[in-house]
Amino acid sequence: MTDSVLESARGFRAGNKGTSELGKIACLPWLFLANIIREGDHVVDATAGNGRDTLALARLVGAQGRVEAFDIQEDALAKARELAEVNHVGERIRFWLRDHAELVQVVAPGIRAAVFNLGYLPGGDHEVTTRSLTTLSAVRGAMGLLCSGGAVIVTVYRGHPGGAAEGRCLEEFLREVSPQEYTIMAGNYLNHEEKAPYWVIIQAKGR
Repeated sequence: MTDSVLESARGFRAGNKGTSELGKIACLPWLFLANIIREGDHVVDATAGNGRDTLALARLVGAQGRVEAFDIQEDALAKARELAEVNHVGERIRFWLRDHAELVQVVAPGIRAAVFNLGYLPGGDHEVTTRSLTTLSAVRGAMGLLCSGGAVIVTVYRGHPGGAAEGRCLEEFLREVSPQEYTIMAGNYLNHEEKAPYWVIIQAKGR
């Protein structure tokens, strides 16, 4: 997520829609997150990567909030931690060198949001990617941890081997989820190539 998208999200929450960033696949999900995340909230970055989403979440939850950031690659977490420290939000974040499928083992229920960027680490080894089974387990686990009105955001990247299959696996699961418990929406580009990324928002209803 770019800083410009976050600034647009902040402006939207304050009543000023700011600059449209529809060319950025994360634009609308982050506008949504900026309106549901409150200062002091507990949130999860399930795929920390280079730390951009981790930083954005830390800014949204404020000094009293908490971010749990997961990645299986040590170099990714090192970059994410460095970015957080440079921006003076490191104390709000706990970094976990663990698969995101294990988040239910260390994260307490009641989170406001969880963010997933599927695929590989930008600038990293393209052979190391998220996988259908662990992604499905992680998304299911995060859904169970949500507070009322909380949301899981998943951005699916289909341009790498296994990416399209991972998206299909996730969709098959989500189609069977009770509409009485969750509202689920997907956003796709209609005038881009078939392998363009898309997002899914999963919001928990009243509990």
